[in-house]
Amino acid sequence: MPITCTPDNNLAVNLITMDYTGEAGTQTSVLIERSVNGGPFEAFINYGLLCQQGYYYDTTMPLDTPVTYRGTSNDGFVSTCMSTVDSSGFVWLKDPGRPWANIRLDLCMVPTPPADPDCAPPEEPIALIQFGSENRAGDFALFPLLADEFPADVFSRRKAPTTSIQFASRTCDAIDAIYQLFTAGGPIFIQAPPIYCWPDRFVQPGDLQMEYISRDQRKPWRLWSVPLAVVDSPAIDNIQGVAGQTWCVVDDAFVTYAGLTASGLTWGDVVQGI
Repeated sequence: MPITCTPDNNLAVNLITMDYTGEAGTQTSVLIERSVNGGPFEAFINYGLLCQQGYYYDTTMPLDTPVTYRGTSNDGFVSTCMSTVDSSGFVWLKDPGRPWANIRLDLCMVPTPPADPDCAPPEEPIALIQFGSENRAGDFALFPLLADEFPADVFSRRKAPTTSIQFASRTCDAIDAIYQLFTAGGPIFIQAPPIYCWPDRFVQPGDLQMEYISRDQRKPWRLWSVPLAVVDSPAIDNIQGVAGQTWCVVDDAFVTYAGLTASGLTWGDVVQGI
């Protein structure tokens, strides 16, 4: 099939592979539409092909839900694929343009897990503490009126929520991973299992605060707090790839393009990880 989709549960993304080399004609672009859990198809991205091939990471699809992708090439050839990306019970903080920086949060407190039989000894480097309370600011103004008991009330739709999140890290590597996610400075995408009643949404992080948990500061445990403002979906341009599949990895592995060519790897191999 010209369109295939491969879930990556380690980073909560879907790799969409487009390969029309086996089809008649010359395909130069493909319109990809997405259907969630059997619902209507909605336009997702119009992707330009190179030599009738292309690779794209869907980083914002719902988790734990079947998603169908329908690709229609510029000459009308239609194909579909379906996959489900598992949350595995984690809360995900994601940068859709830099999926290699995505981090997942387990639910066990640090430095030791709570007395909960469902909470195994901690294995993930980062743990969710809590989401903060939400505030939806009103958008209105009151104007006193002469000789009137009531003011004039001018109002409009309430603002999107502001909230916060707290999480804890267990390792020095986790501190670096948190830096990598937040350093770009733009919106991040937060997804949580349905039990949280947290809808998938973009948030703009405020100041990122880190505190030491232990008085012995040689211990790597850290407590993180950051305010969040829910924002509209940003434009997502080029996607950098996931861990092990970026230009930095290619540059580290091969000194020259000739070395990459001599390896026999295809660009598809590079996308899958070298």
